[in-house]
Amino acid sequence: MKSISEVTDTIEQYQEARILITAVEIRLFEVLGKEPLSLDALSQNLSIPQRSLKHLLDVLVFLDMVRYAENNGRERYIATDIAIQCFGPEGTIRNWALHQGMLYKLWTDLDKALKSGRPLLKHTHDIDVEAYAKGLADAYISSSPKVHEVVDFGGNLKILDAGGGSGIYSILAALGNPSLRAIVYDREEMVIQARKLIEQHSIGGQVSTLVGDLLKDDWPGEQDVVLISNVIHGKSPSEAQILLSKAFVALRPGGRIVLNEWVPDNLRSRCFDLNMLVCTLRGRVFAPEELTNLAVNAGFGNIITKRLNETHAILVGYKPWL
Repeated sequence: MKSISEVTDTIEQYQEARILITAVEIRLFEVLGKEPLSLDALSQNLSIPQRSLKHLLDVLVFLDMVRYAENNGRERYIATDIAIQCFGPEGTIRNWALHQGMLYKLWTDLDKALKSGRPLLKHTHDIDVEAYAKGLADAYISSSPKVHEVVDFGGNLKILDAGGGSGIYSILAALGNPSLRAIVYDREEMVIQARKLIEQHSIGGQVSTLVGDLLKDDWPGEQDVVLISNVIHGKSPSEAQILLSKAFVALRPGGRIVLNEWVPDNLRSRCFDLNMLVCTLRGRVFAPEELTNLAVNAGFGNIITKRLNETHAILVGYKPWL
């Protein structure tokens, strides 16, 4: 049983989160990641008054994101190694933090979503798509293990990455297998981001893109694998069934569907489930047995599930041979 002090600590956690996100939004770590600066110089660079900036810096010192140093009477603020690694000019989760900042603003109206039963976004992608795509790619790059490390993607494979977003799943799998060929299939706004990341990794010979509507359009056929990663949770059960049925048609006989999805057995996943209420009309986290039933209804057999990490599980199902 939690104590009252533990409950108050939970309530106050939003403050540290908002402090870090704000520091990223105002580019503080990008600037300090280049060189140590005095309060005056940092204030001028960021166009933020010294008094308010000093308040922020004092907290960031306690969070081990900034260090204060004085040399020969000259004061300087220095970003710590972890701050630069996470949020500096090449920060590994800087875009993820910016995406969380957007969600943070939405969550301040969580009560409205609860009372209305409807999302706070008119459309799921009514957000900063670039920060969203890059942020999720950053989060996946920093996670372990990867999907292709748990599921065998070796050999001469044709993969359809349905709803592949930034393309990061296919890109990392292709970097480990020169015989793999993948198509990132998604809406135009997401494909634009995928093309940038494909070019950045110089993997265009292996990973291509295709614009389409997953629910309405036909999918490219004769695939060895259809990967649907972190897509189903944004759909209703009937829409999820449509996606799995389309995956079945797109596969060659003996081909595999690979689903990577949240599992609702931990706090983070339950919070994410609530996030689906805020951001989508009918999305939610599906239980593994629900995904299995959807796969069976679509025609898949020999279905197995395996845990990817604390929050995700993978389902693999096979299209029968004729």
